[in-house]
Amino acid sequence: MELAAAAHLAVSRAERELSFFERYGAATPDARARARGVLERLRPPGAAGHSTASAPAVSKALRALDAAGDSAVPRELERLQELVDALEVQLIPGIFDSADTAVVAGRLSTIRALVSPLYPPGERLDVTLSLLWTRPDGSLLQAYRGLAKSAEFGPAGFSVELAAPAGGGDWQLAIEVERDGVSARGEAQAVQWVADLRRRAARHFGEVSSPLDVRAPLARWYSLLEQRGLCTRVLGRAEPWFRWLDGAPSPGLPGPLVLAVRRAGRGAPVGLAPVAGGTR
Repeated sequence: MELAAAAHLAVSRAERELSFFERYGAATPDARARARGVLERLRPPGAAGHSTASAPAVSKALRALDAAGDSAVPRELERLQELVDALEVQLIPGIFDSADTAVVAGRLSTIRALVSPLYPPGERLDVTLSLLWTRPDGSLLQAYRGLAKSAEFGPAGFSVELAAPAGGGDWQLAIEVERDGVSARGEAQAVQWVADLRRRAARHFGEVSSPLDVRAPLARWYSLLEQRGLCTRVLGRAEPWFRWLDGAPSPGLPGPLVLAVRRAGRGAPVGLAPVAGGTR
């Protein structure tokens, strides 16, 4: 299970890099210039120009893409941004069945959310930590709010119970930290919904017994995601993969994610080399 947990962290970091690629491609020239400046400034001394950027550097570059301009960020806000950007929230279960009437009606009592470091934060702080749902209509719903001591941001993190999202659709969950009236919000994580998930998973994975079965990697990925909230492959949204297993056209399987899967399979790092025109 330690290997699966390590793979989950590697996937989470790779997905943040892919998010940078996508947003860099859609950004203005000024925003791109700011992001490149951040990556250049945070490159280790003596590192080659094509070397992989660190996870903290990617997080800061994402902030630069979203910044309103070149004005300096107040230090207290920057400290909070650095902390929240180092965190991730892992939902257990990590995937939901949109045919589950209890979930759709909002009657599923609780799910578990594990807040833990994506990478070691540069500074641990005592903060008020909130978990915020973004509903499909864009409105916010506070799922959790409580005090978090600096010691809780160690490798093991901490877990809380949340009311499950209801009704399907594009729900997202984000971490927000607050201290002395200043707050910073982290990257939102999409909730995975799959139509008729349990029946389709039983159909496609129930008889997988050999590691040579082409479905075996997906079966392992689904089991870890559903039971432990661990995502061990860079696959993007789950629904297109189930359509692919069903034999239906799956235009939602993007090229960059497939490339990332192949790279991860070889153990090669996914580097950051932004190019004009986006990620392809």
